[in-house]
Amino acid sequence: MRRLSLHLLLAAAALAPATTRASRSVRVAVPVAVPVAVPVVVSRALSEGAAAPGARVEASDYRGPGRCTATRAEVERPIGSSGLVSLRIEGRGPGGELCRGFARAEARLFARVWVATRALAAGERLEGATTLLEREVQPGHTPLTALAPGLAASRPLAAGAVLEAGMVQDLSWQAGQSVRVVLRSGGLSLTQSGRIVPCAQGRYCAQLSSGRRVEGRRSGNELLLEMP
Repeated sequence: MRRLSLHLLLAAAALAPATTRASRSVRVAVPVAVPVAVPVVVSRALSEGAAAPGARVEASDYRGPGRCTATRAEVERPIGSSGLVSLRIEGRGPGGELCRGFARAEARLFARVWVATRALAAGERLEGATTLLEREVQPGHTPLTALAPGLAASRPLAAGAVLEAGMVQDLSWQAGQSVRVVLRSGGLSLTQSGRIVPCAQGRYCAQLSSGRRVEGRRSGNELLLEMP
């Protein structure tokens, strides 16, 4: 019995150093799934990545590459609304080695947008009935950050409504109105008369006296066609 106990003690002593050495060599990396504090470089990248000029971004729930301290960050695409944002990360590991990876963070985008200050009927002009206020930009929405003169409500709007492209119409640019069409090529320009015709949202089209339909860039009450 004593011999058996002695053998067990010797075996345990022989195994102990190996087990200790093995445990010392284990390095536990922080998993990507665990949120950590948002690094300053990431906050800066999110602010610079906002699509709307002057927008403000609040970040949270940052999940970066394990054991890689970010020194540089860049959003993968412009931030147009609140939601989950993907970033490319460069940084340094525990030993100072260069590391790269991907990260993500929950971003809340706040922008100064145009808001109706009172109820508006369809066709009513916006002048004197709108103001710029900071609002969170929700996914699926593209609020207007600039208003051109001559705009009116395209449908009834409630007071406090955040204006979007589909909610307004341009009374100074309506189908059927006459328009000057200016063709520019190099240093030459040619002017023709035309009539405004319906076009896709955000585009401007006219029909020339010859019957030809053209699309160009609006400049005041003119339609510019620029040729190389």
